Amino acid sequence: MSPGLSIALALLLLVGCAVPPAHDSLKSAVLPPLIPVRDFVANTDSQSHYRVSPDGTKVAWKAVHGTQEEIFVRTLGKDDARNLGFDAQGYPFYWAQDSRRLLFVKDAGGNENFHLFVVDTDELEPSPLDITPGENTRVVLQRMIKGDPSNVLIAHNGRDRAVFDLYRLNLDTGEQTPVYENSGDVIKLVTDRRGRLRARVRQSETQRFLELPPADGQGWSVILSWTKDDEVQPLQFTAEGDAIWMVSNRGRDKKALVRLDVKTAEESVVYAHPEADIGRVHISALSETPVLVHAQPDYPHVEVLDAALRPVLASLRMDGPVGVHISSSDSSEQLITFDVKTDLGVEYFLYDRGSGDKIHLGQSASYAFADALSPMRPIQFHARDGLLLRGYLTVPQGIAGKPVPMVMLVHGGPFARDFWGYSALVQFLANRGYAVLQVNYRGSSGYGRTFMEAAIGEFAGTMHDDLIDGVSWAVEQG
Repeated sequence: MSPGLSIALALLLLVGCAVPPAHDSLKSAVLPPLIPVRDFVANTDSQSHYRVSPDGTKVAWKAVHGTQEEIFVRTLGKDDARNLGFDAQGYPFYWAQDSRRLLFVKDAGGNENFHLFVVDTDELEPSPLDITPGENTRVVLQRMIKGDPSNVLIAHNGRDRAVFDLYRLNLDTGEQTPVYENSGDVIKLVTDRRGRLRARVRQSETQRFLELPPADGQGWSVILSWTKDDEVQPLQFTAEGDAIWMVSNRGRDKKALVRLDVKTAEESVVYAHPEADIGRVHISALSETPVLVHAQPDYPHVEVLDAALRPVLASLRMDGPVGVHISSSDSSEQLITFDVKTDLGVEYFLYDRGSGDKIHLGQSASYAFADALSPMRPIQFHARDGLLLRGYLTVPQGIAGKPVPMVMLVHGGPFARDFWGYSALVQFLANRGYAVLQVNYRGSSGYGRTFMEAAIGEFAGTMHDDLIDGVSWAVEQG
């Protein structure tokens, strides 16, 4: 197809998307104003990734400048926002411990060789500096080091492209000091906040092993093993060093937050959701204990393990369900940035635990037309073989219980899932008068081992039946 014909076809499609709905069932409906296609697909007016500096004096965030996502910085309490002026599209960034430099990992060449960049926010014309050793190297930012503003831990495959070794990298000089050389069968390294290597996960063909470093001249010691069918994710050690916080479904159906005693290898469950796997866990940098645990059986669920945080989260909960995530904090954890997610978009807040002040930092571009958006609600039904299935249904505003045309959106993976929250595609369709059904069919992640394994050998069988059963359920609901 010629470029001219492609452009003409794209314009024709966009024009068609701007025409009000013509389906018979929608002609008498009082639908909300038609939102332009551009507002759903163009990356304009968006703000995200707010991060407070460790010293609590500055905040950095991403925002669109023209058509490019760039990083902005301002002093808290002042109106002195500066655009650092470089492309930061699609990549997270982090404050260094000196509260001056920002670090981010970026695939600048488009070849999946992610490099580590550092930028000094105090410079008049800041320019990101690539501090990755080797052009064809892929680097992972392993950890900031507590009390050491000049060094970070990184892992990269510069020595052997098949494995990642651990290094201590000096941000001032670019010098890297080897910490651990991967033997080839190690898939995860567990470090503590002081930059010490505390454990590793080694794999064989059928098993995984959690091992502690050599002591008294001995070799690495195995403290836990599991099969490749289990999911075990060591997070970090306790402050005392006598246990490891982990997310694990070893010996259970659903992933739970557990505490593993490194001497006895005994697991104790800290939190488990009865209907869904544990997702994100936020661990305090001060106490080195978990404070928030997330799960999403339908609406987001946040389990608050730190009693002092309960009134903070209560102040952030708006009318209706929300998902609340801690995105950053200063070194004293007095200033905390939160992402508050709903089906309208994401709002960003800075909370001062000392004063109790809550500052609204920014929000998704979708809030500009939030009144025209439609609510996404969780649904559940039983498949023809009795298996309980969950999903989401978004019905256009102004329908008042009338039958409407429906689109089924099928998530990919297939071992993935749909989540509750803002979706540009879902809201685009709902704004045009379509109901949108999303089914987390068997095999979808997040609902436990049994639910996922129910899809084995069923990609064109009962997994497909689940989608058909979802449509049948929706028709029965009217």
